[in-house]
Amino acid sequence: MKFTYFLNAFLATLAIASPIASGRDEETGLVARNDEEVLTDNYKAVAAAHPGLQKDKYYYFTIKNSLPDKVRDGDASTLTELQQLQQKLGFDHIGVLVGQVTETTRTKPGGKKGKPGKKITTKDFKGFYIHMTKGKDGKTAQHTSVWSDRGAESNQKIEYVGTTTKKGEDKAKAEAKSYVDEESHKVYSIDNNNCNSFAQAILAVLR
Repeated sequence: MKFTYFLNAFLATLAIASPIASGRDEETGLVARNDEEVLTDNYKAVAAAHPGLQKDKYYYFTIKNSLPDKVRDGDASTLTELQQLQQKLGFDHIGVLVGQVTETTRTKPGGKKGKPGKKITTKDFKGFYIHMTKGKDGKTAQHTSVWSDRGAESNQKIEYVGTTTKKGEDKAKAEAKSYVDEESHKVYSIDNNNCNSFAQAILAVLR
């Protein structure tokens, strides 16, 4: 009885004093380590634009770039054209980001036999970046690629637009291909067939 008393007293003291203690396992009676949460760069980037992201939900955003940021993906727009766009739109390029918030949890071994392990939950945003550029031949080119946040290297602004579904994501990808296949959209134009014209068409199927 005395041994059990002292053991319980020791465990109770440890639970209070230990900075990593987070609770007691009901089966073993042993104190578990704090669970850990890992946020990927992608998750942090979209969470900054829209706090309160929920697991498994689909969201969509716009990504606006301003000079001197490069458009990339082989964009053949001249500096003058990009400056005209920035003056006209307030940015020199825009694309649409659509994807899903994911959470995966794994448990680290507890170490001592019977001791509960630490749970590590990773929160991520798995998305696709959809945008249109000007090709060297003056024609339009659409790009749909797995998105990876460019962070501090990019003069970009991510803005939350709304929620969607897997079906909405698929429709956005299909619309990207259909848009540039239309005869009236095959040639890039600063005035009426630019990156924003394309982005608005994609946003329309997501709303």
